[in-house]
Amino acid sequence: MEIRPMRQNDLVEQYGFGFPFTVRGITAEHEGRIIGVAGIMFSNPPQCFSKLDEEVKNHPRKIVVAMKVIRKLLNSQSVPVYASPDEDEPTANGFLKHVGFEETEVEGVWSWPTQ
Repeated sequence: MEIRPMRQNDLVEQYGFGFPFTVRGITAEHEGRIIGVAGIMFSNPPQCFSKLDEEVKNHPRKIVVAMKVIRKLLNSQSVPVYASPDEDEPTANGFLKHVGFEETEVEGVWSWPTQ
């Protein structure tokens, strides 16, 4: 699995559409197929997002590398970046907490602490 900068067509391939806001992020590619994207959508407020195929879980070391890149991107922001866990993924809340997001007073909304 290769981790590389995201391109607009990567979002279209993963989600079926592009985002209406500027995005920065990374793409996980394996054997020429896009198997995951993650990054920040610069909406108001900025939103952290990810969409990962099950196959990504077969590459735990690459997940660590990808999270380092995303953390660096999150840490470079001067305003809070928010995330909402996937309701269909039972470990989503724990993952957000593990990587550094903090729960807000609004249920289901997490925030990256500003530096």
